[in-house]
Amino acid sequence: MIKLFSAFSGIGAFEKALENLNIDFELIGFSEIDKYASESYSILHNADKNINYGDITKIDINTLPDFDLFTWGFPCQDLSVIGTQKGFNGEKSVLFFQGYEILKHKKPAVSIIENVSNLMSKKFDKELNTIIKLLGKIGYKTKILRMNAKEYGIPQNRDRVFIVSMINKYPHLNIKKEELFFYAKDILEDNADKKYYLSDKQFEAIERKGTAFEGRFKPFLLEDFIIANAINNRTDVPTSNFIKTDKGIRRLTPLECWLLMGWSKEDFSKVRHLSDT
Repeated sequence: MIKLFSAFSGIGAFEKALENLNIDFELIGFSEIDKYASESYSILHNADKNINYGDITKIDINTLPDFDLFTWGFPCQDLSVIGTQKGFNGEKSVLFFQGYEILKHKKPAVSIIENVSNLMSKKFDKELNTIIKLLGKIGYKTKILRMNAKEYGIPQNRDRVFIVSMINKYPHLNIKKEELFFYAKDILEDNADKKYYLSDKQFEAIERKGTAFEGRFKPFLLEDFIIANAINNRTDVPTSNFIKTDKGIRRLTPLECWLLMGWSKEDFSKVRHLSDT
């Protein structure tokens, strides 16, 4: 059975993928500092809270059990198009080196790093080459995949980079694209709470931002909501997902966001009591 250690775990999307693929694994530990994310993680994956190693900068690597698979995705705010774009000079992205130290000392058979597609842009050539060089220095052969969720069944324009590495041999990757499993409009709730609808003041504020963003504030008509924009924790920018209904313009609900990230209603019901965001 595969032994897994997960860092920057969030609510465990890598783990959910393994479960969906019916791949048996033993979770030997995870690292997540956000209170709600870590509680959700434990509930969704039936994980003991005691195996959350918390802040990755404070992990004593010598206390980590051995593992076969290391999944991690260091914070992307310094690389994202809507982030600071400071690269490895930013406070968040230097956390890559914390994950790298774990990889260097534990040497699992496989490492998978996930990050924003902007990591492959010309602006961050230096950072990407540094990552590949450092991985090679400790014996890892690497292949890089750029994948968009909308090409693999999920109706969301979520463009991501996966850096897949194996000890002493190149990964063999044969991942087939998938037709959409459903349209974004199919998961919309019929009676969304009024708190998700924009007030006149909110509408005007976002519309002003839209002008600054070359007029990109374009709410989806219900019938045209086939593929959602990338979902993040911002709901006040023109490129967020806004739906135009006969009741007004509204944001997506938490349940709708979950479904557009590939999670199920059952997953949502397990953790909905923790937060409404």
